[in-house]
Amino acid sequence: MKLGIATENGKVSGHFGRCSLYTFVEIENNSVIKKEEKTPPEHQIGSFPNFLKENNADYVLAGGMGPKAIELFEQFSIKPILGVSGTIDEIVDKFINGELVEGESSCDHDDNSHEHHNCH
Repeated sequence: MKLGIATENGKVSGHFGRCSLYTFVEIENNSVIKKEEKTPPEHQIGSFPNFLKENNADYVLAGGMGPKAIELFEQFSIKPILGVSGTIDEIVDKFINGELVEGESSCDHDDNSHEHHNCH
C-alpha cells in the first residue's frame, strides 16, 4: 500500500494542489518500507492525480481538495483522505495504527453519496 501525502515544511499541506512536495510512503505488514519525497508537476487540472497514479499511490492525504479533484482521484482508484493535519511521521503512524480520522476539509462531502457542497 502506498500513501501520497501533500507536504509543506515536513507537515501535511492544507491543500493537495498547492504543496511543493509529495511524500510517498510504502507500507507493508504495518511497517514503513520506503519513504521518498518528490516534486509534483505544475498544478493544472488532472496533473496531480496523474502524478500520484504514476507513482502508484493508493491514497492521497491532504488538508483539502475540491470535488473535481476528488472525482479525478477516484477515477484512478486513489482514495482521498482529507482534513488531515500534523507532521508526516505522525500521520503515517496514525494511518498504520488505524487511528487516522478525516477532519474538516476545504470541501465538505459525504463519502457514501459522493455529493459535494461548499467547495471553492
